[in-house]
Amino acid sequence: MATVNEGLNRFGNWIIMYDLGASLRDTRLKGSSIFRYEKEIKYRLYKRYYDINLDRVLDTLTTMDERNEHESVFMNLLKDPNEWALTGEVEQFKKIKLQISPSQEEISKKILERRLQIVWGPPGSGKTHFLSLFTTWYLSEYKSDDSKKNHFNGIKKCRAWSLWNKIGINDKPTVIGSTVWDWFKVRKSWNSGWVGCDIMIIDEGSQLLVSDASIAIECLNPKTGKLIVAGDHMQFGPILRATYPTFPLNHPLIFGSILQCLMRKENGNVIHEENLILREGQKHNFGPLTAQLKENWRM
Repeated sequence: MATVNEGLNRFGNWIIMYDLGASLRDTRLKGSSIFRYEKEIKYRLYKRYYDINLDRVLDTLTTMDERNEHESVFMNLLKDPNEWALTGEVEQFKKIKLQISPSQEEISKKILERRLQIVWGPPGSGKTHFLSLFTTWYLSEYKSDDSKKNHFNGIKKCRAWSLWNKIGINDKPTVIGSTVWDWFKVRKSWNSGWVGCDIMIIDEGSQLLVSDASIAIECLNPKTGKLIVAGDHMQFGPILRATYPTFPLNHPLIFGSILQCLMRKENGNVIHEENLILREGQKHNFGPLTAQLKENWRM
């Protein structure tokens, strides 16, 4: 609690002076306020909202802006996800030995055929479970040509080398689960010998801001890295309350979730929220990169 004395400075911002007993501090409030503070009245001051990733996002975007835009995985991806998805080599598919559903096997094939795959499924369709199944199969059963390196490899050349030694699987593929904050630290600490991870999986992509996703996506191998985004755009997206610039209708949806931003129609047009509502007789069509898990495991 603090006893407050306030006033308006010459820049039009309110300055609150509050006495915490031992010291007198100044707090400057940006913007305008219709609330009138009264002298000698106690108020509680606290952070109402704080985006812990903001500084990291700005650092990542600044780094992208300072180099050739064609060198940025994130920028190339946002320009045309459909085209970006087809820039890699088709991997040889082998029969999956795990017990999986038909739609899970179909999506697994598509993941091997292109660099970007959006996995959509309503609650109970097993999105997270499918991702773990695919990763397990990929690491244990999939055999690449000798000329190709193993996926998930290369992380040992950054500071995660200490982790690599601790878990004792040298020369084996590695799976790392982390937040975008952790990937920011990885991106900052890797040396020039590592070109990025081979597969990036984003779960709950319908709730991850595009800006936050940029941190992780920039950690992909720019030439061969694959991106898998799972989520349900029919559920609540990120909580946003701000004033954003107005863009043309076909501009990428950069102020929402990474899942909806990457969902594009066959012709490359963006899919707005009003397009998600089906009319009578219509079928779901969320573009060539979106595949649906069709089984419900909660029923």
